[in-house]
Amino acid sequence: MKKIMALWLVCLLYLSFGLAFASSASVDPGSTGMITLQYQLDDPNVEMGRETLSGPDGSEMVYDRVTIPGLNDRIVSGEPVIPFKTARILIPYGEEVREIKVVAGNEKYLGRVSIMPGQNSVPIGFTSNCTECRPQDNWTSPDHAFLDESIYGSDRPYPEVAYSVLGVQKKHGYSILSINLYPIKYIPKTGDAYSFAAFDVEVTTSPAETLSPGLLRGLPRDKREVEMIVDNPEKTTTYPSDLAATGRSLLLDGYYDYIVITNQYLKEAPGPYNFQALIEKKKEKGLNAAIVTVEDIYANYRQSVRQDDQEVIRDFIRDAYTNNQITYVLLGGDGDGARIGGETWDAIVPTRLLWAWAYEPCPESCGIPRERVGIASDLYYASLEGDFKGANGVYGGPGVNLYANVYVGRAPVDNYIELSNFVRKTIAYDSTPSTDRYLRGIWMVGEYMEPMGVLTLDDEPLTWKWGGDYKDRIKPIFPANFSVQTLYDRDFPGDECCPNQHNWGREHLIREINANYVHAINHVGTSNFCDVVAYVMKMGYQHADALTNEKYFLGYSQAGYAGAFDNRDPNGIYLPHDSVLEHFVTAKGGAFAFIGNSRYGLINPSSIENSPSQKFDLAFWEEMFNATDEYGRPVTNIGYINQISKEKFIGAVDGGEENMRYSYYSINLLGCPETPFIIPSGVLTPKVEDTAPAVPEILTEAVVEVEKKKDTDLAVPDIFSDGMRFELDFHELDFPTLDPGVWGFS
Repeated sequence: MKKIMALWLVCLLYLSFGLAFASSASVDPGSTGMITLQYQLDDPNVEMGRETLSGPDGSEMVYDRVTIPGLNDRIVSGEPVIPFKTARILIPYGEEVREIKVVAGNEKYLGRVSIMPGQNSVPIGFTSNCTECRPQDNWTSPDHAFLDESIYGSDRPYPEVAYSVLGVQKKHGYSILSINLYPIKYIPKTGDAYSFAAFDVEVTTSPAETLSPGLLRGLPRDKREVEMIVDNPEKTTTYPSDLAATGRSLLLDGYYDYIVITNQYLKEAPGPYNFQALIEKKKEKGLNAAIVTVEDIYANYRQSVRQDDQEVIRDFIRDAYTNNQITYVLLGGDGDGARIGGETWDAIVPTRLLWAWAYEPCPESCGIPRERVGIASDLYYASLEGDFKGANGVYGGPGVNLYANVYVGRAPVDNYIELSNFVRKTIAYDSTPSTDRYLRGIWMVGEYMEPMGVLTLDDEPLTWKWGGDYKDRIKPIFPANFSVQTLYDRDFPGDECCPNQHNWGREHLIREINANYVHAINHVGTSNFCDVVAYVMKMGYQHADALTNEKYFLGYSQAGYAGAFDNRDPNGIYLPHDSVLEHFVTAKGGAFAFIGNSRYGLINPSSIENSPSQKFDLAFWEEMFNATDEYGRPVTNIGYINQISKEKFIGAVDGGEENMRYSYYSINLLGCPETPFIIPSGVLTPKVEDTAPAVPEILTEAVVEVEKKKDTDLAVPDIFSDGMRFELDFHELDFPTLDPGVWGFS
């Protein structure tokens, strides 16, 4: 890992200093421009004795925590955990960076503290999987804290400089300079800590040697997306808005919002539910949509026999993005990694394997074919700048452009039956009126996550092992017109026989899904049950196939490998069946879309809020209820929300947090990217039976106390007022299920 981190630092320095050096060689000093920004930060919070970690010799060490409201922590294994802010500065059109100056001001002494070292994240719920195949640096057991003695024994400030230049990336052709600002200065050897309350950033620019619009389209929606990202949105006016796209690519004539890429076999699938039906649905919504086959793409875009199919498909998407103005791309076919029989056959739309050092097996030590090493990621088809090879020459390595141009989802279908189910459920959900009561049903599902070592004194329970603790951080994000309910192992104490069981049964969730009450499931837990690719939410793919619901849900799971749509397991072996999340979206019932990991879900053993998978999960729902378009209207298209929520963390990914890079690649959407998550209208008004027992009060303003009828049905009178939020945890009331008929759910 040290060699990899050293390479990353070399790449970062090259990007930082190479920028200024290359542009200053032929610059006319009279033609320079200047961008000046000031960042004001809140005062830090110091929590003394917040963390306790054990050392390799069995000793314990108590650490303090320093945080700043609104900022994320920088988590690098063995180095002090400090908050940081990513400045995103839009460089004017036709300009390039010549010089960067950052001045940290309003320094304040915080006293002596002991800041804990960052810990390497670990896979959720996995105790061991081919650990002998992974370098020890990559697979650090949380039995003890890893601490970099060269840093903690030094009297040099950490970080030595109050900022780091990450370089310039592009979003829709707009050039965005990213700089990480570090408002805490820490002297590890003495424990002295200081904070900076303000940063003055000055960026000098000069005319670029060559002027090319690149992937700039000048569309209002592109401009709006960039304005929401950068700190100086006024500079978007320097970019031309009168660029005339041709409307013609090699395979499309006209302007399109949405395209499906599939093969000829699936394009010719019989109705009524095929890709043509999905296209017609998009057209009904006012979108221009089309189907393009991989056969036509290969025939028209392959320039060399050295090009693989993934590169050729990406070249087509880039052409259609620039000339046909596409926004959404549905990859209409499975991405199986090998032809081995069963459900695993040739890929219809092959995936690109991206590489991040964390947790990927080493081919030299395991004998795994090199072509199988990597993270199955459809980000490759969304981010169209460059060839997506990093400074180290591998796909996804340091320096790649992480911003997306188009928003991608995958229909992981292999045959007509799976295609019919996928399209039928997508259209049915998209046609659901916002007044449908089932849309209010949100489930937070948390499992017990196997602890991988002891992080506290006296073997006290680990605060991070309960999935419910993670979901409790996400539950409050949902607006008041949702009914948020929970299903947590934490709240199931077992029975007389096994009082410490803590294990809800899968029948609880299956019953609620089949009752047509569930609109969304947000899950954290293990997928380590014999076959990791085929298990999630305590269900195997046979359970997903057996679901009978006619109201379909959106799933989001932090579980590892549940969304491995290339069917690869942790040991690099391709399995003869599809991943369980594929079954959820291609079966008769289940989900209309599912967001999940193609590789491990990652958890920080010492911090819920600093767990990589949790960060992305939380950001997804925050963006879902806050994103707007260029006219200020809410935007809830799931492919768009999934991508922009990940882009919030580009400063962490490019700032050396390889666990965040790993998760950035691993999270994929199995579903239609344009389909919006429907926000229910109005507030929950329960349907009341005449025989219903009385209920005194309602959450959130009060506590619900409900009597249980003999037949275990639940009835609640009409006592809701506008704006109130209904939340009911059935485990707290000791009910096996909520009767949807009582609530009027259809």
